[in-house]
Formats: sequence, C-alpha cells, structure tokens
Amino acid sequence: MHQSLRTAFPDIPWQEHFPLGALSTIRLGGHVALYAPIDDEDVLCRVVQFCFSHNLPYRVVGGLSNLIVPDKTYSGVVLHNKTARHQLINAQKGLISFSSGYSLAALVNRCFRYHLGEGLESFMSLPGTLGGAIFNNAHFGSSLIGDFIHSVRVYQPADSQTVDLTPSSLNFAYEHSIFQEHPDWVILGATFQLSPVDPALAKKKAQEVLAWRQEKQPLNFPSAGSFFQNVPNNDILRARFPQFADQKYVSTAFLIDQAGLRGHRLGNIQISPQHAGFIVNLGSGTYADLMSLVHLVKNTLTREFSVSPPEEVFYLI
Repeated sequence: MHQSLRTAFPDIPWQEHFPLGALSTIRLGGHVALYAPIDDEDVLCRVVQFCFSHNLPYRVVGGLSNLIVPDKTYSGVVLHNKTARHQLINAQKGLISFSSGYSLAALVNRCFRYHLGEGLESFMSLPGTLGGAIFNNAHFGSSLIGDFIHSVRVYQPADSQTVDLTPSSLNFAYEHSIFQEHPDWVILGATFQLSPVDPALAKKKAQEVLAWRQEKQPLNFPSAGSFFQNVPNNDILRARFPQFADQKYVSTAFLIDQAGLRGHRLGNIQISPQHAGFIVNLGSGTYADLMSLVHLVKNTLTREFSVSPPEEVFYLI
C-alpha cells in the first residue's frame, strides 16, 4: 500500500523508516514507516484523501512539541505539515488568516507587524504550530488560542470537502477541541479576529513572558512542555489544601511537588527540579523510561489525592 501511495504522488520526497522521534521536542522515540514534508495545502488534502480512501493509517503533524513517538515503529504515514502562508483579510476588522503549519512565534510576530494581536503576547514564546495549537486549544495561563479564532478551515476526507467551522461548532474547552473527536479531519488553517495593539508594547510584553518562562520552566532541556493537565478539585484536595478550596482545578505540578516527586529520575528521564509539571530528557532518555515515570506519577497521585491527571501530550499510535 505504501508503494501505491508513492506511485500516486511521485513528486513528494518520501522517506521510509524515518526517525520521527528525533524531530520531537522531547527528542525520544522511534521511527515511522513512511514520512514526507508537505508545504502545499492542495497536495496535503489529496494525499490525505488517498490514505483515507485506501484505509491507510495516517497522521498529520506540525511542530512535534506535544507529540510522543513510541519506540515501536508507526506502521502508517506521517505527513509533516509545512504550509506557512498568511493573508491580511481586513485590518479594520482585525481579520487575518494563517496556514496551519505556521509556527506560533512567527504568527504572533506577523500579527504585531499589522498592529494586531492584543492578548496573543504570551503565545509568542510557545513552541509548535497553529494546527497543533487549535487541536489542543493551546493555553498560557488563562488565555486560550480558541478565544481569538474567527473560523477554522478543515478538510474532511469522509466527504471529500473543505469546510469553514466557527467557534460555536469547534467544542473549544480547556485542552480540548472537536478535532480530538475526529482524528481523520485535517486542520488547514484559521482566521483570527484580533484587537489592535501597539507593536512595541506587545513585543515588550512577549519578552517579559519569555523571561518568566526561562526563569520558571526548564527550557534548556528537551521536553514536551507541560506534560499533565490540571485536575478537577475534590473533597480530599479541599481538605488537604484549603487555599484551593474555591478553585475548580488544582495544579498537577503542585500535586507532583507535594507528593515528593519533583526531581525524580528514571534513567535519563526526569521530573524537572525547576518545574514539576515538566518531564525532561537529560540527553539519552527512552520512551520506556518516560512511560514508567508517567505511570509512577499517576499511581502516586491516585494513592495520595484520589486524582489521575490526564496527559496534555498525545501519542503517535
């Protein structure tokens, strides 16, 4: 089946047994059976349609900042979305569109050039691309990327069509969007509706956020960013930590710290001593050690606090 795909699209630079894990921001994991970078939206849709119609497993990836690649070779096709186009639609209305392969840093910087993007300052220092940010409704603090979205352009291979979806149909929530319920859909791009901003002041604020992240987070080690979602509050947590009694969610990083796991290490995978919400690769960490550490965290928090935090990351399976 892979050969039929290569025959149907001979101009694409296909690579077999590609070491995708090395491209991920946590720098671990194995290979994929077939890989190709694609920078043309129409080509991306046609390849996805071929895979879907021929029951060939596929995944479209972006910055690989929130994706864990297992050691076992992924038998399907990985399409690396390299689309990176933008269009200022209406400056007065603050409407600007971007391809889903656009990096978040470049996207925010581009908006600032057009004197747009109030509230986007904190996203400038986040890794990854627009597609992944929409898929997981990326956040920094209380700011969600979905709050700035006017519409998302989506390819739906089951119907062989491209549609524009508005926020009311995107099921945006904390760490969630409708795309997690429809893994066959492909995010092609999005139109933002933004408020005016002073570029100089916005860049200053973005630099302040970056400086805060550099102080508080282990940005000098490979990681997948914040690894666990925060957990809903419960009676045990309210009793143990009355300072959070009125909060809907409790920080999982805080609970990891309270459980004594900050800095805990298995092989070359470690819960960061700098920020307990991050799991870092100290240089030659393995997927097996990562999974062992994840299970340790979940089992410990279940035993201590009756919570089991879901991951923020996704797995290539």
